[in-house]
Amino acid sequence: MADQKLTALSALSALTGDDLLYAVDDVAGTPTSYKVTAAVVRQYIFGEASRAEGTGSNQTIASTSTFTKVTCLTTDYDSSSYWDNTDKVMQPTVAGRYLLLFAGAIANIDDGKRIIFRLGVDETGGGTLDSANAQSFDLLRGYSSVASGFVGGTCAVVVEANGTRSFGVLAWQDSGATAAVNGETGRIGLYMQYMGPII
Repeated sequence: MADQKLTALSALSALTGDDLLYAVDDVAGTPTSYKVTAAVVRQYIFGEASRAEGTGSNQTIASTSTFTKVTCLTTDYDSSSYWDNTDKVMQPTVAGRYLLLFAGAIANIDDGKRIIFRLGVDETGGGTLDSANAQSFDLLRGYSSVASGFVGGTCAVVVEANGTRSFGVLAWQDSGATAAVNGETGRIGLYMQYMGPII
């Protein structure tokens, strides 16, 4: 193909994933020219996503002063490979900001007793979640107004990943007896999607 000015090229009305674009890497350092597919650009802009859903079985948690990791989750879809189904955490390998959605509930909570779902973080990328990390905070808080109540909800937060840090959910309740994190499909879920770089 003969050399042409960009403005002299024919316009392309739609892109497919294998179409090629021109990119320059390390502009501030040693600029290097590369080709990149439209699919890679799309992933950079919009991100891929992962979602974990209920295993179908409830998870029993004690009434205690400490948090318990929520493990009644399993892979729903994982196009980005964020979800670690062994450690039950989201572990994005690209630094950036991510949208994290969570829905969950705890059953068998008596009148006046409380529940908390908290974002847990492991800076090493494993499944040992810290409830006091700088990025840890309460996703949901609630209390029951009836005997053996069902308390829960949904939330959306933005978290910052560094390419190693993993994120999961911790549960807490003070009913004075064991309670159950509802593990039914459609009753609990954790979703993560890339939003863009940290600027």
